[in-house]
Amino acid sequence: MEGLKWGIYKMRDSFNRREQGPGAFVNDFVSPGAIIGENTDGDEPSSLLPRPRLFIPISVTDTGNRMSGQDPQLGPESPSVWFETFQENGEPGTIVTDLAPNGEYQIVVVVKNLGTGPSYSVCVDFFGYYANAPGVQLYKYITYAPEALLFESQSIEIRSSKWIPQDTGVFMPGDVIVRAFDPLFSTYQDTGRYFYVQNDPHLAHRRFT
Repeated sequence: MEGLKWGIYKMRDSFNRREQGPGAFVNDFVSPGAIIGENTDGDEPSSLLPRPRLFIPISVTDTGNRMSGQDPQLGPESPSVWFETFQENGEPGTIVTDLAPNGEYQIVVVVKNLGTGPSYSVCVDFFGYYANAPGVQLYKYITYAPEALLFESQSIEIRSSKWIPQDTGVFMPGDVIVRAFDPLFSTYQDTGRYFYVQNDPHLAHRRFT
């Protein structure tokens, strides 16, 4: 198990390095839906082995069966994502709707596992809107959450590390996009691809402006 855990951390570390630098402007994109990775679930061969299938509900009726496609809309704000005052050790904070520059916050997301097996390392990343470009919206990586264990048919609340927005006045259209994935079964390892938030069950967004 320790070897598997170490391998997962190395994979996650590799993804983060690839997405954050050095000088990789494309790594900050998240667009009509968003640019940053590619969901490879549909390309993987079927397997009889138990495997997780993670998703972030974007409504109370969302069952995770969103169809893949290139719809550029962000879709509805997800009730599975919200903002809290930061607390140490992953403890719940006070829910907030107005964020102050230089305040200390944590972003919370509910992730469900609809698969036949557990995810030993649920990875969650958070991206904040910062600019428009021709035909796309640009988002940059703002924080992450520690890896979590999630068994099949269960859900979990995951809280980000401390996030201190420098200037909330620059945020808009979708404000924060959240990405939840398993590094072994839905890797998002190809950078420079679009995120289609409304269609991809691994993605959700929440506004705070």
